[in-house]
Amino acid sequence: MPDISLSGRSLVAGSAQGELLYSDVGLSFWGGVDPFSGEIIDRHHPLWGEVLAHRVLAIPSGRGSCTGSSVLLELILNGHAPAALVFEHVDDILTLGVLIAEQMFHRSIPVMCVGREGFAALRDVRYVQIEAGLLSGFSQPQLMPEVPAVAVYTPVLPSTITLNCRDRELLEGGHGKAAQVAMHIILRIAELQGATELLDITQAHIDGCIYTGPASLRFAQQLVAWGANVSVPTTLNSISVDKRRWREQGIDVALGVPASQLGDAYLAMGAKVSFTCAPYLLDSAPKAGEQIVWAESNAVVYANSV
Repeated sequence: MPDISLSGRSLVAGSAQGELLYSDVGLSFWGGVDPFSGEIIDRHHPLWGEVLAHRVLAIPSGRGSCTGSSVLLELILNGHAPAALVFEHVDDILTLGVLIAEQMFHRSIPVMCVGREGFAALRDVRYVQIEAGLLSGFSQPQLMPEVPAVAVYTPVLPSTITLNCRDRELLEGGHGKAAQVAMHIILRIAELQGATELLDITQAHIDGCIYTGPASLRFAQQLVAWGANVSVPTTLNSISVDKRRWREQGIDVALGVPASQLGDAYLAMGAKVSFTCAPYLLDSAPKAGEQIVWAESNAVVYANSV
């Protein structure tokens, strides 16, 4: 019998088991987790030096950069991801990384939100099994049935969001596969946030052009291969290298080539040459009252306040 049993909100369905890695301090995956090994490299975090791979990670939520979703995508695709994520609060950024892995690459891990009391009850748990939205915690290792290392992908469409005619066309593939897959991801996130409808936007700013590893490039190039094109004016965050001068600056080709290719992929989708983390300083800065979609942490703060 388990020492504790918790039911919570399943953000991404799946089954998993493993040693529990618990902290009551949020963790930024961007800058806090090595995307190639899963080691926690934030020296100020209580879990510094621990390795996430194949363990169930329980944290209140993520912390910090939008790029955390890209780091988690890297970990899922390279086999160094946690076996599952357990949150106290719903975390959109990290859950997005899992949803992209699921929707685009048919790889996934379960993600659960168990609330304040449930999360506190995990403090002294050492081993966890997640199955059908139920979390079982144990103080000793258990002889538990093996569960798939990769969750079986089953498309889930939310039923709580009102869609207009164009929304349905996108969802049904009428504007190409890239738009269809993007619509699936948008609807899953919208459901997590409790949205009931979608809004038209006037512009976007993409944070995903930071190179976190092969998965970030694979993501963008897959969208290009599926015929993706931006549908509103779109600017790009700064990339990981100087696009024109990285060779003369002595940047290793192992970083320079894929980082530059990542920028090229977004340009191929019709984004503007901007490469800035301060889109509010461009001539295209939005006016009060516009609905926009901006990623990049400081740009989000600016957009939501100014």
